[in-house]
Amino acid sequence: MMKNHVLYKIATVLVLTTLWLSDALSAPLVLEDRPQGQRTEGYLSVLRDPGGRPDFDPIRERPFTPLAGQAGFGLTRDVIWLKLDVHENAGTLKRGDGHAYQYLWPTNLWLADYQHVLIPALHFIALSWWARRFLDTPGQTPWLDLALRAIMLAALGMIALAIAGQYTLGNQLAFWVGTTMTLLVFVATLRVLRRGYRPARLFLLAQFAPLADALVTQPTDAGAVASKLLTSLAAAILTPAGEARIGASIGIALAPRDGHHFARLLQVADQAMYRSKQDGRNRWHYGGDHHGHPVEPPATG
Repeated sequence: MMKNHVLYKIATVLVLTTLWLSDALSAPLVLEDRPQGQRTEGYLSVLRDPGGRPDFDPIRERPFTPLAGQAGFGLTRDVIWLKLDVHENAGTLKRGDGHAYQYLWPTNLWLADYQHVLIPALHFIALSWWARRFLDTPGQTPWLDLALRAIMLAALGMIALAIAGQYTLGNQLAFWVGTTMTLLVFVATLRVLRRGYRPARLFLLAQFAPLADALVTQPTDAGAVASKLLTSLAAAILTPAGEARIGASIGIALAPRDGHHFARLLQVADQAMYRSKQDGRNRWHYGGDHHGHPVEPPATG
């Protein structure tokens, strides 16, 4: 009788411990501002999908198993899904998605996500409106004025895409609208200037002096930026297990030397990145060069 009573107590303790661990492991990770980051051990859940279905919506409805400690899955064709629930501790977490997010809308995640579409759209509208007024395009060049109006409509379309949640399409449209607007404003300024409209000289100087400076970027300038990035990444990171270091491989493509279209430039940069990996990593590589440029990690203090 006494033996059964002891076994009952042990079983009860095991059940309660299991329930407590299950609840602890399923609890969300509260994000905090820690200099050395946070560990996810004890907060991850796992789901093995032998069917290999890539769709996320059906998977997230299935139950995940809390993952205690480290786990190895071996060689398998199963799809392994990991889930991590995180909560933000607004009282201690510092924002890190840029100055606009940090100082202008620190509590608005939607603006933080879509500011890269919304801010350029507002810029395109303001610049097109300013160019039309300053250059008097309705009276000087009506057909270019119509094109600038179309730019403003396209910028409004970018805002509509952001509201609809189409970030990728809105971001792609921003590139083409910005490129087209720059060309149109340049042509309109020259057209109005040839007609003897003297204020166009000031407009040309104010708008295109920064652009002219950007267009004289040399390969050494891009290399200097890549070297600074690699040096920053190679700095030692203190962890509970000791120092950790990370590296990177950077590929660089420059227009018009390596191509005139975005797809071609991306392909050249991608090939240069893989050459950097083959040469030993922690280096940058130009698309047209046959040798990489290694960057030595900073010495530890």
